[in-house]
Amino acid sequence: MSRDETGVVTSTPFSRKELGFRRKFALISPKGTMEVDQDEQMSAPFGDALEKSRARKYIAGPNSFIGKWCVSRVILDSRPKQVIVFNGVAEITHDAFDENGEMLLGGSRLETSRRYRLHLSGEQVEVTFPDGRPFFCIKLSAVQRVLHWCGEDVYRGRFIFLSNDEWSEMWNVLGPRKAYRSVTRYTRLNVGQ
Repeated sequence: MSRDETGVVTSTPFSRKELGFRRKFALISPKGTMEVDQDEQMSAPFGDALEKSRARKYIAGPNSFIGKWCVSRVILDSRPKQVIVFNGVAEITHDAFDENGEMLLGGSRLETSRRYRLHLSGEQVEVTFPDGRPFFCIKLSAVQRVLHWCGEDVYRGRFIFLSNDEWSEMWNVLGPRKAYRSVTRYTRLNVGQ
């Protein structure tokens, strides 16, 4: 993968043929490149990151999410056999998650965004869709799994909180309409970035 002068990923090393046989892919983040093993069922895509996070018993609390985050995401879509790369910024407030950025899909750059409503309490963060339908809850645990059904498609998620300034989410989505895996890394942006 390479980046243009603005830091956006400009190409992917995988051809359509390789996607069917390749078991690892690279995730680009501000802290470097990580190789992610597709065969591990999203269990430990950041090497020893899972072990490090197991040493932490709790995250600081729901308010520790508030702020701006650099977002790097790779999606392996198995139906059309393609890799999708997203880079952007997320802003988390007391009641909303807003993510905006650019997605590279088959050589095309697309501006994308997503929004969720948040309900912060002392024990958890409840994430809902903008219309209020429930999505999932994040508890005060450094490593956790979530499950969400969207019709017949099942979303199996895993969250790993390395610190109050870095966390990752992985999704394995399977059903009649969808079949993809995604890995996202969030790193806190410093004030002024």
